[in-house]
Amino acid sequence: MTAKEAKYLLEIIEKYASVWRWIEEYDTEKIEAKITIKERKKISYNEAKAAIEELYPSFEEKAATLLYLIIKNHSFVDGNKRIGAFLFLLYLYENISYDELFNKFNSNILTALCYLVATSPPEQKEQLVKLIMNFILFENC
Repeated sequence: MTAKEAKYLLEIIEKYASVWRWIEEYDTEKIEAKITIKERKKISYNEAKAAIEELYPSFEEKAATLLYLIIKNHSFVDGNKRIGAFLFLLYLYENISYDELFNKFNSNILTALCYLVATSPPEQKEQLVKLIMNFILFENC
């Protein structure tokens, strides 16, 4: 090994020493969180809400994404489809009329959507969100 190669090897070991330490601590169940006492900027409820508004500009996209993410990401230990369906309906209830909600989402439709989301491959997320948005926007003729 040349002096130059040894220097690079030492730089790598120095730069990434914490990685090996953290892996060892994790594997031996001795890892501890480092806590700082410095005050950090907190975001307010209104700032969080504004950020979400920018991320999902329409109420339909928010509702569809809510249903998709709760079901697909297993946000809860159990009952993700039921919880997702309930929060989806609750969100819609707050944003559209009672009659419109029940005309667009009967039990059969919502059950089918929940299982469609649950069994879909992750790469279909965008398509499923758009499909759910269309269900929300659908006008009965």
